[in-house]
Amino acid sequence: MKIVLPQNIFSAIYSVLLPDEVKSSVFIKPASMVAADLKNGSCDVALIPSLDLLKLEDVFVSDKFGISFDGLLSNSYLYFNKEQGSVINDLLLKGEVTTNEIILTPLLFAELFGQKVNVILDTQPEFKDDRNYIVSGLSNFDERHLFEKGASFSDFVNELINAPYVNFVFVSKNKEKLKEFNRLIKTPNEQLKAALLRVKKNTNLDDKVVGFIENNIDGLYFDLTEIEKSGLLELLKIPYYHGIIEDIIELNFIN
Repeated sequence: MKIVLPQNIFSAIYSVLLPDEVKSSVFIKPASMVAADLKNGSCDVALIPSLDLLKLEDVFVSDKFGISFDGLLSNSYLYFNKEQGSVINDLLLKGEVTTNEIILTPLLFAELFGQKVNVILDTQPEFKDDRNYIVSGLSNFDERHLFEKGASFSDFVNELINAPYVNFVFVSKNKEKLKEFNRLIKTPNEQLKAALLRVKKNTNLDDKVVGFIENNIDGLYFDLTEIEKSGLLELLKIPYYHGIIEDIIELNFIN
């Protein structure tokens, strides 16, 4: 079984929890490319950004596992210009950009603040003091410690849907492969802190990053309960309410 995970800290923690017999079959890709691997049949199970479900047909979704957030911990953070007034016109999008940030950001600002913002992809390495940003992925947790200055993207989503933000979901085009995957994984939430320490040992994460994640780890969920599934369904309705998609999609959950 070939499993593809997106490149971020939380996927790294998850990979530590996978059984030894499948670890050699795990491949890491930029988050924006994972759904393409699933679509073209080059993997069996993929952990995709949840809104990539809007562009995939005939896939099955694990009703047991994913990556969800509820609070300060997040894979994406918003950074505002210190001189910024109450109205934000543009947000520059940097890092491991996914469908979630592209679609959700303007909808969040419209719903929560009644503002229309333009989301602009920014590939430049530097940050400009007079601009506003949303940064996704590992860049938030490097030696710059950007997460200390940012506002949790997950926190905004939590407020909008009144539920945990299901950022990534496990999916497959093969029902039996997904069932097999579900059987292999055992209660990951009970092992989160131990997995985090193993990731720290094998990577260059510094103590401040590990401490931040550990202090907020109660807002990180790898088990997909009815609460998370309900939040995921609400999340997928938002693009419909704003006319981005024509129909509310139905999910084929597999146990």
